[in-house]
Amino acid sequence: MKRSDKIIFTDLGSKNKITTIIDGVKNYKSVKEYLQKEGLKKCLPWAKSLAEGIGVYYGIAEDWEERIRHGGIFAIRMHLDK
Repeated sequence: MKRSDKIIFTDLGSKNKITTIIDGVKNYKSVKEYLQKEGLKKCLPWAKSLAEGIGVYYGIAEDWEERIRHGGIFAIRMHLDK
């Protein structure tokens, strides 16, 4: 993924689609670094603590913690394509 690439999101139920354009991509080595630099409230507005936020990301899949440790975690900035 790189700046100006397009991502198409599809609602599997309704089949509605939206297209976004990537403004920037940043890779972080850990969820902690990602949440600290991007902002906990910006990424997970309902999370009450950094520890809770980290738990949310590691809870996505059984091997998520190992996958992040291996490849990092990406912050993708995008806007809707008009």
